Amino acid sequence: MENRENQQDNLPVEFWASYWNLTAEQLKSIISKIESRDFIKIQNYIQIKLSRGGGQTTFTGIDSNTKS
Repeated sequence: MENRENQQDNLPVEFWASYWNLTAEQLKSIISKIESRDFIKIQNYIQIKLSRGGGQTTFTGIDSNTKS
């Protein structure tokens, strides 16, 4: 039986990204920054970013390397 981390690796990035209304590239960047594919860790990272954005409701700018 696979462990939870390996099961998450099998999920398509596009599916996860759509859950948070992100592009696949933005989600890959987040995964790289936090060095984890754990759902809870990603969710916490996104919540922290949103709370620092002053009530921002979109994820534009979450990845400082991406230009709009």
